[in-house]
Amino acid sequence: MIVDRRSILASAAALGAVSALPRMAQAAIPLPTGFERIPLWPAAAPGGAGVRVTEVSALRYPELGTDTLYQDHVVTPTLTMVRATRPNGAALLLIPGGGYRRVSTGLEGYVIARRFAAAGYTCFVLSYRMPADGWTAGADTPLQDAQRGLRLARSLAAREAEPALRVL
Repeated sequence: MIVDRRSILASAAALGAVSALPRMAQAAIPLPTGFERIPLWPAAAPGGAGVRVTEVSALRYPELGTDTLYQDHVVTPTLTMVRATRPNGAALLLIPGGGYRRVSTGLEGYVIARRFAAAGYTCFVLSYRMPADGWTAGADTPLQDAQRGLRLARSLAAREAEPALRVL
């Protein structure tokens, strides 16, 4: 086996990245002001008997704050409600991406929710489970969370607004 300079540098970089992750994830990351987190399921999420992962919330770039928040191995899916400054009667369910490996809650959720809230929309940001983590529903696991999130968003929107909100 030939070991060259590139393999040594790549190994060192990978080791540094992996060892930094637990330190970043140890401290609880507070929600931005005005955001409210609601559990998606009243008890544990369904189909989790064989799940052996630990949920990780971390900041990709800590100096930028919660705008770079992401979540790996979501065990407790949630909806984060962002109330509109001047409600226009509509609400949005935002489902952030992450390459089917993680949920990019900050950039693809909170940042967008803030902008729509300023425009009058009440926003709900979904944090959902991934199928690779061993959930019984397999590939339908994120769909379960999305369906439950939409039902919960509609019920919360109806309870929150003067005129009942339309959830888009």
